[in-house]
Amino acid sequence: MTKIRYPIRAVAKLTGLSLDTLRAWERRYQAVIPERGRRGRLYTEHDLERLALAAGSREPGTRHRPGGAAR
Repeated sequence: MTKIRYPIRAVAKLTGLSLDTLRAWERRYQAVIPERGRRGRLYTEHDLERLALAAGSREPGTRHRPGGAAR
């Protein structure tokens, strides 16, 4: 069975995070490590859940720093 993979634009739309924020969290915090396909980053269901959790736990008053969930 093939696992579903989501491109970065779909993940941004589903999580409410910007493309820049997704890339920054990947680089700065290693919140997720997406696979790389011919057309760019591909996220798994697990990646999507992790990012949604981190997005929901952001500290008030911060825009781009995930809470403890991504660490």
